[in-house]
Amino acid sequence: MKIDMHVHVTPPDIIRDYIKIGQRESYFDILSQSKNNKFAGADQIVRHMKEVGIDKSVIFGFSFQDMDFANM
Repeated sequence: MKIDMHVHVTPPDIIRDYIKIGQRESYFDILSQSKNNKFAGADQIVRHMKEVGIDKSVIFGFSFQDMDFANM
């Protein structure tokens, strides 16, 4: 069994507004501007898991300093 132990599912609102969010959240901005960053929603994650043969994934959230973003 293959398990991906660290996956972030990004809500559509965060993907859409990531530049605006990065202006208020410096750490998120650094991560989202990285050339290695790839935002993915739940459907994309599941599709990728099937494509590469991952059986399970452990989902992690992202901690924002501004709690308004925690409810997106």
